[in-house]
Amino acid sequence: MTGVAPRATIVPVRCVDAVELTPDNRNFGRAIEYLMDLDDPPVSVISISCGGAPHYTLEEIIQRAVREKNIIVVAAAGQYAFSSWDNS
Repeated sequence: MTGVAPRATIVPVRCVDAVELTPDNRNFGRAIEYLMDLDDPPVSVISISCGGAPHYTLEEIIQRAVREKNIIVVAAAGQYAFSSWDNS
C-alpha cells in the first residue's frame, strides 16, 4: 500500500473494547504513554479520535508527549454526549 508517506510505519493501539459514550480516559493515557516509550521506530505522530468531558490527567500526558518527545498529537472530538446544544 502506498500513499503520501509510503515509508511511514503505522502502530495501531486499541485502548477501548467498543464504542463508548464515556470512555475511561486512563486507558487513553496508558496508550499514549506506551507510544511515548517506543523507540524502534520512535513515534512522531499520535492521532486520537474520541469524545467526552475534559480530563486533566489525559491533558497532562498529551502535553508531556508534545514537550518531552516532540510528538505531534492530532485529536478529533465530537459533540459531548450530554450536550445542551439545541438543533432546532
